[in-house]
Amino acid sequence: GESPCSMPVLDGKDEDLDCQKGVDSMAGPLARAHLSSSSSTLLEQDHEETPRFWFLNVLYPTLRQAEQHGPRLACFPKTAQKLLESRAQSVDKIVRLHRAFQLRDTTLFLAVKLVDQYLAQLQGQSQVTGPRRRHLLAASVLVIASKFEDEAVPDYEALAHTSDGEFAKDEVHVVELHLLDKLGYRLHMPSAIHHLHWFLELVDANGDFILLAQYLCEVGLESHEFPQWMPTDHAAAAVVLASMMLNKPEWPPAFEAICVGNDESRRKAIMHVLYGLCRAVYTTGAGKAVFDKYASVSRKTLSTQVATLLEKVTGQSASTRSSSSQSSH
Repeated sequence: GESPCSMPVLDGKDEDLDCQKGVDSMAGPLARAHLSSSSSTLLEQDHEETPRFWFLNVLYPTLRQAEQHGPRLACFPKTAQKLLESRAQSVDKIVRLHRAFQLRDTTLFLAVKLVDQYLAQLQGQSQVTGPRRRHLLAASVLVIASKFEDEAVPDYEALAHTSDGEFAKDEVHVVELHLLDKLGYRLHMPSAIHHLHWFLELVDANGDFILLAQYLCEVGLESHEFPQWMPTDHAAAAVVLASMMLNKPEWPPAFEAICVGNDESRRKAIMHVLYGLCRAVYTTGAGKAVFDKYASVSRKTLSTQVATLLEKVTGQSASTRSSSSQSSH
């Protein structure tokens, strides 16, 4: 089988090293402290019949085990430019279709994971390079995810209508079956969104905090690093980064107890993803689906403010990073 990806956290770029140093300098004492013995007792205070107890003691351990022992994608090589371009445009179209049809958040995350699983099989091939095929792929994978997660599935004719004649509804059926065959009909896989709600509850998050963490989690979908992230690390990293950006404790005891426990390597893995989320924030912008979604008035134009919030954490602006990146090439 393929070995797990071992992509360096910083990809060897000076600007990423600066980002990491900036974030590390903001990490509070809890980020370096050992887990206190009293923290674990916080996980036992819920009554056995509460949803939170069910998540912490049954669902979370099960999902964590599934993601640790499930298949891991190899890195998409940076030389595979067409593949990376196909991924970026497919994910963008998935996000836009998901928003248009108002589907569940779990559907979005599953659809992106499925498209990554599919594209990973196409390395070295020439498929999925044209805009028409990318749009058809996005529509088809969204249908599969929706059938797994939603009560009402997008109408095939309506999906075809979004393509402005690029494909017909019957083609969605054909590609759907092709994808299911390639994926081995394996659709049950953990995603970050399964954990995010409960992690936010553990840190007593409210309105703006929740919205920011959701944005950070979703903008991570656009990153080419996303396929290698553990879902629990992805969700936890979004919560920690949101805490830093809003000047709140990064590792409240109950949250630290479940995400880190007594294993400091888990904190390191979460910070690895956090640096990836920083890069995703710096590289997104107007015209990209997640940014546009969170630039809406209904979401308080949040995405237009996030880069400024992150600058306070890292000490770097997006324009500074862009100039640094260009001068290094």
